[in-house]
This record gives sequence, C-alpha cells and structure tokens, in this order.
Amino acid sequence: MRADIAAIVAAIGVVLLLVPLPAIDAWMRRLAGLALIGGAWVALAVGLVPDSLADRISDRAGSPLGALALAAAALVGVAIIGGLAHVLERRPLIWFVLLALALPFRIPIALGDGDTARLLVPLYAVILVGLVIVIGRLVRGRAEEPADPGPVVAITAAAFVAWQVVSAAWSSDAEESAVKVIFFYLPFSVMWFVVLALWQRGALKRMGLATIALAVPGALLAVYQYTFQEVWWNSTLQQANVYSRLYRVNGIFFDPNIMGRWLVLCLVGLFALALWRARPRDAVLLGLATIVLFAGLVVTFSRSSALMLMAALAIIAWRAFGPRATAVALSAIILVGAIGGFAASGQIRRAATDFDRLEQVSEGRFGLIRGGLDIWREHPVRGGGLGSFADRFSESLDDRSRRRTRVVISHNTPVTVLAEGGVIGGVLLALLAAALAVRLAVGTRRTGRDAWFAYAGLAVLAGMFLHAVFYSGLFEDPYVWVVAAGALALISAPAREGGEAA
Repeated sequence: MRADIAAIVAAIGVVLLLVPLPAIDAWMRRLAGLALIGGAWVALAVGLVPDSLADRISDRAGSPLGALALAAAALVGVAIIGGLAHVLERRPLIWFVLLALALPFRIPIALGDGDTARLLVPLYAVILVGLVIVIGRLVRGRAEEPADPGPVVAITAAAFVAWQVVSAAWSSDAEESAVKVIFFYLPFSVMWFVVLALWQRGALKRMGLATIALAVPGALLAVYQYTFQEVWWNSTLQQANVYSRLYRVNGIFFDPNIMGRWLVLCLVGLFALALWRARPRDAVLLGLATIVLFAGLVVTFSRSSALMLMAALAIIAWRAFGPRATAVALSAIILVGAIGGFAASGQIRRAATDFDRLEQVSEGRFGLIRGGLDIWREHPVRGGGLGSFADRFSESLDDRSRRRTRVVISHNTPVTVLAEGGVIGGVLLALLAAALAVRLAVGTRRTGRDAWFAYAGLAVLAGMFLHAVFYSGLFEDPYVWVVAAGALALISAPAREGGEAA
C-alpha cells in the first residue's frame, strides 16, 4: 500500500514539475513537484534496502556512537553536495562537463532481494548537484526561466512518465517496478528539468568534447578486448563468446549493444560537426576520431547499433545534401548491399527466406514480441504494470521452454510499453514521439549552428528509437533524456536570448 501511494504521489510530482499550469506560479509549482518526487522517492527506496544493510543501520543507530557516526556521514554528504553546487553555481558549464563524464558509468548495487542492479550512481550525484544549483538560484532570486520545450512536448512527456510511474502500483514484479521508478524515471525527469534550467551557450560544445574524450579511449579499450579475447564484467557474454563464431566485446559497458549505441551517438555527433566545420585541420582530427570509434563499433558486432547508425546518417544526409541525393544514395547502398550479401553468404539467403532461421539469428526477439503481445491481451487497457514484462513472460512458459529460454527481457520498446502500460501507455508513447519529432523538425528549419545541431539531436533520437525497437532500454538510457532536452534547449535559445542563432 505504501508503494502504491508513493507511485501516485510521484506521478503527481512529475506533472507539477514538467507541465506548465498558468494558474499556479511556475517556480512554486516546480518546487512542489520536486518535494512530492523527493518524498515518494524516499518511500520507495526504503523498500529496496537489503535486509542485512537495514539491520546494520538499525543496530548502529540504536547506539549513541553509531547514531553520531550516521549523522556525521549525512552531514559530510550534504556538505560535499552543497560545496560543489556553490562552486559550480557561477560556472554551470563545468556542471555539463561533469554530466557528460558521468552519463556512461554504472555501478553494481545489491538490492532488497539480493539481486544486483547496475545503477548510474555518479550520474545521480551530478543530477543532485545541478538541482541544488537551480534551487539555490531561486532562493537568491537569480533563477531564470528554463528553456521552453514547448507545451505539447511538456504535457506529453509528463503524461507518459506519470502513467509509467502510476502503473507500478499494479505491477506483478514490485521490485523491478520500484527500480525503474527510483533509478530511471524519477531521476531522469529531474535531469530533464535541470538541463533545461541550466542550459546556456557553450554547454553543447563542452559536453561534446567530454563525451569524445571518453569515447576514444573507450573504443580503443573495445579493440584491445577483441584483440586479446578479453571481456570484462559480463560472465554471460564470456560464455556466449565460447560458442559463437563472433567474439563480441562490451568496452566500459555491460552489454555490447549499449556500447554500440554509445559509440554511434558519438559518431553521429562527429559527422554533424564535420559537415558544419569543414576546415582541413578539423577534418583530419575528426576523421582520426571517427576511425577509432568505428573500429570500436565494429568489434561489438551490434546489429541494432549498425541500424541506428544508418538511420541517423540518412537523416543527417537528408538535411545536408537534400532529399533526392539522399534517396538515390540510400537506394544504391541497399541494392548493392542486398545483392552482395545474398551472393556472398548462404546464411543470409537462408535467414531472409526461412522464418525459423530468422528467429534463431535474431536470438528469440520474435518470440519475445509475440509474448509481449500476449501479455498485452491480458490487460489491454492499463497493461501489466511497469517492470512486469520479464515476470509475466516467464510465467507464460512451460518448464521445458523456461529452461531453454535464455532471454526473458523484452527487446522491443514499443511492445514493452504496450505490455506494461496497455493501450494508454502505447498511445502516450506515440504522442510523445510525434510531439518531440514535430517540435524539433519545425524548430530546426532555421539556419545557423544551433538549428543544425538540434537537427543532429533529432537524428540521434530517431536512431536510438530504432535501436530500441530491436534492443529496448530506451527510457533507461540517460542519453535519450539529455539529447532530447539539449536539442529542445538549442531551438529555444534564440528566443530566450532575443535573436537568431549565430
């Protein structure tokens, strides 16, 4: 009951934080939303604390010395966050650098029932610092109005997140739903707000430089892993490589597909920058970085990432070279690739003509999609609840199928949303995607640097959505939220600053 009430309170907080309500003072509304989100977060997080850790905390808090130590630790944490916020309040661009550096890193954390989740702990600390900066500015009377994402985007985003959070109340997997609410939907909603509130000229440049500074050594690490046949942090991948014809690597991530998604995001950014700045020295540096990143992408052998790259580059080319040239080039590439693939490989011909072989090559994705649709039919309107897909899919299998099935996590975001959120969730997802696409497409019709890079953000988001159709994990990826918020801030920046982009 406590978790159900907390989910509803959190949903109300998200609406207050993100939706413009003219009848209420904007900052009072946002502060009320943050207060509700914070209270609900604490109420839900308590249930995920492992019993052993809760017992140790209780034992220490029961003694005067232990209680003093806990209080001292809490004060030190508050002092560190407050000190960082005070330093960065005058230099918010440094906060964006820290944000870019923190985005990829996940740390294994034990949860209530003993399961381990890989959580973005450094990112949560950076979000908290940014939030303290925003609140501190408000207290000092220096708070500026956040960049405007547009009322339609704000309303659809808030409605989708609120419905996802509320659906945790009837999920069959209470812990998984709590993980998604506590560590993804709520902090990422706050991050969206903070990025819009702190955005200023120079933020994109510094985030881009920091991201590439991480991606180049990350790609070299992937090449090293492939060269010496080493995989870190993922015993399942190590075992799969033993029986696979391809040796896949994961770099700094747990999964090769997430590593591939990250590298593609960086590659698209490099291509957008190369098309904007064509000076020879820049072209050489960008070309060298592209070679390194592409080498890292190749050794992940991530097909969904390859599709993401192709889709994003096609969208970039559409703007850079025109629809006709892009269509001709795409048609030629597809035709040559198809003919070459069919001629060179019997496996490709078989996969394209034999559904059973295609199912095998796709590692069971079609079975997961069918299972997700079956789950949706059980609760077509409201869905099975956030985080319930794996639990309900496992229940639908007999003992023999359960032993043979390696993957029970959905690899298709739209189907996952439909199964867990029902028709309501599916419609809200479609409305959010359409609103975001229209807002960015219309806002990037202008000329200038900001419009061009906002359009590149639209290309990245479209590619990520395609990636998530084959891999899922769309809203659990913080880059989706940051790229969307950053692109929206870019197209609203000229209006905020009273002029056209340079």
